[in-house]
Amino acid sequence: MKQRELAAKKAHEEATLKAARLEQVKIKEHCLSMEANQEKAVLERVLKTQQEALAKEKELKEKQLQKAFHHAETLRQQMKELELSALAKRREKFKEADRLIEEERQRRMRLSEIKEKKLKEL
Repeated sequence: MKQRELAAKKAHEEATLKAARLEQVKIKEHCLSMEANQEKAVLERVLKTQQEALAKEKELKEKQLQKAFHHAETLRQQMKELELSALAKRREKFKEADRLIEEERQRRMRLSEIKEKKLKEL
């Protein structure tokens, strides 16, 4: 009977220890799972932050490219306008020169006619 009691006591203690070990394993697994979830959450936040930073950087570069393109387009337009203006001024000068030449030619013709008329009168 004593041996049975010892055996029962030993079996009860082993069962208690086994249950305690199982509980410790469950607690450890739970802690590891929580830790893994926390690390995953931290990594996801870091990844999200990096993606947002990359998106902002891409947007900024895109804006800078658009600004540079617009500036270049404005400069090209200004150069074209200046060239057209210079061309118009040259054409105007040529027209003015042609007009002055024509006026001079007509003046000489009149003078020549007046001279001829005067010579005939004499």
